[in-house]
Amino acid sequence: MSLVKALITILLLTVAAACFGATALFGFAGLAAWTDYQNLGCPGANQCSDAISVMWTASIVVPFSLALAVGIVRFRWKNSPWRAGRSL
Repeated sequence: MSLVKALITILLLTVAAACFGATALFGFAGLAAWTDYQNLGCPGANQCSDAISVMWTASIVVPFSLALAVGIVRFRWKNSPWRAGRSL
């Protein structure tokens, strides 16, 4: 049973790290698309729809992945054996 708990812990922490990475990646991509949108003089330029698509994707992915990562870390923190007997 402890092997299963160890694997689940590793898996959850890997997912949390991937979510933090996705937050950073999509956040920077959204900011880059926003500056591209501002510099192109949109609407009217050819790349406006691409910039808008990237901004929408970033605005959807970033909050959800950040919330998922924080939730996983908080769950692991509350259930860690190091904190046994302690409450927040």
